[in-house]
Amino acid sequence: MAEPWAGPMIFTPEERRAILAVGGLLLFGQGLGAWQSWQRGRPDDELNHWLVEWTAARVEAEAEAGVNPELDSGPAKRVTSTPSWSPPPVEVKPIEAAPPGWVDSGKIAVNDATSEQLQQLPGIGPALADRIVLSRQDAEFQKLEDLLRVPGIGERTLARLRPLLMLRSSDR
Repeated sequence: MAEPWAGPMIFTPEERRAILAVGGLLLFGQGLGAWQSWQRGRPDDELNHWLVEWTAARVEAEAEAGVNPELDSGPAKRVTSTPSWSPPPVEVKPIEAAPPGWVDSGKIAVNDATSEQLQQLPGIGPALADRIVLSRQDAEFQKLEDLLRVPGIGERTLARLRPLLMLRSSDR
């Protein structure tokens, strides 16, 4: 009696191993997908814990404020007393004078600005900002068109920067 697998081989041993490997990967992928689906269906314990604590704190604060959640529910809650807490005080410092190079109107004074301040302009990187500062050290800019002498600044760049620049911070 001939055994059923004793016939001619359809796949070589290497091909059989490859088929088993692909089958194993497919099974692994199916198992991983099922596990992720199960995880998405589970409740988020940390979020639930936070919500329970928050709700308890809210109910406690409402009780201290004299609000009855059974009677005063919905978007139009009545507040029968002032809350017993207040937000922490915020220290507001007065605005000091703008640093050299900055003007209150938001413009940058090209003759006073540092390289870092110039880099905040659109299209001005560290190299171009340094070239502006070096060119300014040779001779200050008398008008904004003098920026054209800086390599890397052309008519289009100057037109884009003109509303953001002024010559000196005292020219406000």
